[in-house]
Amino acid sequence: MATQTALSAHPTPIPAAPVHDLIRERVRERPDAPAVIDGAQRLTYAELDAASDALAARLVARGAGPETPVGVTVRRSTGLFVALLAVLKAGAAFVPLDAAYPRERLDYIAADAGIALWLVGPGVDVSPGFDAARVVRLDATDDGAPAAAARLPAAVHERQLAYLIYTSGSTGAPKGVAVEHGPLSMHCRAIVERYGIVERDVVLHFASVNFDGAHEGWLAPLVAGAAIVVSGDALWDAAQTVDAIRREAITAVAFPPSYLRQVAEWCAEHDIRLPSVRSYTTGGEAMSRETHAVIDAALAPPRLVNGYGPTETVITPLLWTSHDPSGLGDSAYLPIGTPVGARHVALDPAAGDDTPSDRPRGELLIGGYGVARGYHRRPALTAERFEPDPDGAPGARRYRSGDLVEALPAGGYAYLGRTDDQIKLRGLRIEPGEIERCLLGCDGVREAAVVVRDTPAGRQLVGYLASGRAALPDVDAARERLRASLPPHMVPSSLVALAALPRLPNGKLDRLALPAPVAPRAAYRAPSTDVERALAALWQALFGVEQVGADDHFFELGGDSLSAASLQARIRESLHPEFELAALFDTPRLADLAARIARERGAAQDAEADALAEIDALLNAEESATHAVPR
Repeated sequence: MATQTALSAHPTPIPAAPVHDLIRERVRERPDAPAVIDGAQRLTYAELDAASDALAARLVARGAGPETPVGVTVRRSTGLFVALLAVLKAGAAFVPLDAAYPRERLDYIAADAGIALWLVGPGVDVSPGFDAARVVRLDATDDGAPAAAARLPAAVHERQLAYLIYTSGSTGAPKGVAVEHGPLSMHCRAIVERYGIVERDVVLHFASVNFDGAHEGWLAPLVAGAAIVVSGDALWDAAQTVDAIRREAITAVAFPPSYLRQVAEWCAEHDIRLPSVRSYTTGGEAMSRETHAVIDAALAPPRLVNGYGPTETVITPLLWTSHDPSGLGDSAYLPIGTPVGARHVALDPAAGDDTPSDRPRGELLIGGYGVARGYHRRPALTAERFEPDPDGAPGARRYRSGDLVEALPAGGYAYLGRTDDQIKLRGLRIEPGEIERCLLGCDGVREAAVVVRDTPAGRQLVGYLASGRAALPDVDAARERLRASLPPHMVPSSLVALAALPRLPNGKLDRLALPAPVAPRAAYRAPSTDVERALAALWQALFGVEQVGADDHFFELGGDSLSAASLQARIRESLHPEFELAALFDTPRLADLAARIARERGAAQDAEADALAEIDALLNAEESATHAVPR
C-alpha cells in the first residue's frame, strides 16, 4: 500500500503545444539569435528552423507521419539537432542510434523499433541488411521524392509518439521506452521554469542522445530561446571542457557526478574559476557527500542541481537544488528532491528494507502527466512496471521505479539504493542481466555475474564468468564477444574467470565472496625512455598502483572512457599538447603509446622547424631585395 503522496510545488499546465511549436515561437521572436553552436559553425534560430523544415518535408515525402519510428544516426554537430527537430516537425518519432554502438546492437534496436526510415549524417553507414530505399541522408539535396510539395502536419496530438529511447534490459535485451509529445512538452516547460532558463543563457550540450537526459539538454534551452554549445563526438577531457566553458561563456552545464568531479579537481589544481557558470546540474547516478564536498570547494557553484529520473518517467521527474544546505539531510548521497511539473510521487513501504527508521521510506512510485506510454512492443512488461494510479485521473498510471528512498524532514527525498540489481554508472543505466546473458553465450561459460566495484580509478564494472569445471573460460574471447555486442559503457573494465561462482547456503550468489579482479600483467619490463617513464608515472597515479611496466595494457589495468579522458588531460599538460584520445584506444600498451607520442611530438617539432625556416627564408629574401634597390 502506497503512502506519503507528494505533489509538485509548481504544477505545469497541460496540455500544451508540442516542443517544436514552442521553438517556432522563439524563431518568430529572435530569428537572428544563436541557437546551436559547434565551434566555428553556428546556426541562428531562423537557420535552424529553415533547415529542419526542409528536412521534415523530405521525411514526410518519404512517408514519415504519426507513430512512424525514424532512426537517427548523425554525429554530434549542428546537423544532429536539425535532424532530431525535423523528425518531430514531421509528426514522427525519433529513435537515436549511436554510430559508436556495435553493429549487432544497432541492428537489434532498428528491428525492434521497426524503423520505417533511417536518417543518417555524413560519414555514417547503415546496416547492410537495411533497405537502401528507406535511408535518408542528411547531406543529400534530392532523394528522388517531391519534398517541396510535401506539407508538414498542421498539428501534432499530445498522445502521439515523440521518441523511443532504448535502455539496458534485465531480460538480456535492450528495451524501448516510448515517450509522447504531451509529457515531453510539459517536462521541458517545467524545466525552463525550475531552472529559470532565459534567452541570454548558453548551455553546454554534453551527453549522447542515446541518453534521455540529452533531450532535456537541447529542447529546454531552445524552448526558452537560449543557445546550446555542442561538445565533440569523443569524450572531452576536463581541460577541453573548461576551455570551452571559458571560451563560449557557458552559463549552464550538466555532467554525471564522476565527470563533474574531474572538472572540479582540474579547476582546483590549476586555480581556475568559472564565473560565467551560474548552474551546475548532475545526475544519472547517486552523488556521494564526499564528491559534493570536492565540487563545492573547487567550483563554489552558485547553484547545484541534482537530477533524478528513470527514462520511463520522462527524463528528470525530481530535482534537488542546493540553495539551502540544511536540506542535505544525513543520507550518504545528495537528495533527489521534489517532483517537477505535473507529477506526484508516493512511497510503497512494502518494497522497502527492514532497517529501522522514524521516517517514511519505501519504493518510489512516480505518477502524473509526466509518465511514458510504456515499453515498445512489450505489453506484459508495461503492465508489470506501470500500474493504475489511485492519485491520478481515471485511467492514469504510475511507474514503479525500483529505487528505495526516504522522505526528508525538510521536504523531498533521499536516495538509499535499489530494490533489485540495476546499476547506475557514469550517468547511464545498466542491467547486469543483459551483460550476464552475453557472457553466457560465450564458449565454456556456464555461470556469469556482473557487479560494480570501487577502485582507485573510480567505480567500475567487473564481470565474472565460471566454467563449472577445472578448465577456466577464455577471458580474451569473452571480452571480444562483449565488445561486438554491447555499447562501450556496458563492457566490464575487468573480467575474472572462475571454476564456479561462490554461493550462499540458500544457493544465491555470494557477492561479498567474489574475488577482486587482478589485472593481467605482462612480465615486468621497466620503462626505458623518458616518455615511457613519464607515462608510467601518470598511469601509476591514475590506477593507484606502485609499478607500471612498459608492456602493461591501459584497459587491462582497469581503464575506461572516463579514466581515459582524465589521462588525456594529463598527457596534454605534461607530454604532448596535441594528444588525441583515439591514440590511447589504438595503442593501449604503454611502450607502444609512448613511441607514438614520441613520433607525433617529433613530427610536430619538425613541422615547426620547417615553418620557421620558411619564414626565415622569406625574410632574408625580402631583406636582400630591399638592399638591391638603387638609392
